Order: sequence, then C-alpha cells, then structure tokens
Amino acid sequence: MDEIKRILAPTDLSAFSAKGLVYAANLAKALAAQVIVCHVVRTEMDAKKGDRLIFTWTGGTEKS
Repeated sequence: MDEIKRILAPTDLSAFSAKGLVYAANLAKALAAQVIVCHVVRTEMDAKKGDRLIFTWTGGTEKS
C-alpha cells in the first residue's frame, strides 16, 4: 500500500468543518503526513465571469 503523505482538508470556516480539521490533524499526526487546508470562496465577481473557478494559491512551501 502507498504511504499517505498529504491530507487535503476542505473548510467553510464553520464549527462543523472545524471538527473535520481536528480529525485531519489527528490523522496526519498518526501517519506523519502533511495537512493542506483549502477554503474556496465564490464572489460576485467570479459569478459575473461565467461561474469560472479562479484559484490562487497563498500557501507556504512544501516539505521534501
């Protein structure tokens, strides 16, 4: 089986999704993995552009 190195944890910043982030963090600790948190926001401007998703990465650097 392949080793899990990264866990993607989506959030909408709600209390419910915070529970998912805690779960992801605990799982990552047990697996010695990295957690990547993703929060996507749809703005009015995006909707006016034809509902295209525009993604901008503002995260840090990746560990080797």
